[in-house]
Amino acid sequence: MRYWLESHDASGLLAAAIRAVEGPGACLSLEGDLSSYALWALVDASDQPIAPLVRTTQDPLLGFVVIPLSPQNVAVVLRATSRPPKLGEDSPIVHVQIAVGPRLVFGAYDNFHPDCTFIDGMPYEALVEMQRHGVIGKFEPAVD
Repeated sequence: MRYWLESHDASGLLAAAIRAVEGPGACLSLEGDLSSYALWALVDASDQPIAPLVRTTQDPLLGFVVIPLSPQNVAVVLRATSRPPKLGEDSPIVHVQIAVGPRLVFGAYDNFHPDCTFIDGMPYEALVEMQRHGVIGKFEPAVD
């Protein structure tokens, strides 16, 4: 089930989303000013979009990277996105997406704006736990 989320800790939310899906077939895309993040050296990182991870902003063209969520890449991504300037409001990373195969399972657009952040497939109990720990505020099912 897909839920809309209100993020209170964008770095913590991204970490939870990554940990829920990491492994073969899972990829992350980041879009924004990526110049202060050492992400291009990650194993199999690419600046080429792959379905369903595509650029969200075409003008102005922002930095874009797709990163397979292998264990070694996950450790680097989590370190990079948890240090200042972190994620969320005023972060140089504007759009974040996670896909498993052809399915988009996480999207946080416009700096984790509450109207633009969703997760798909995470158990309700895990969302309640993230809410209890202050990672997210309210969450509600997405209506198709």
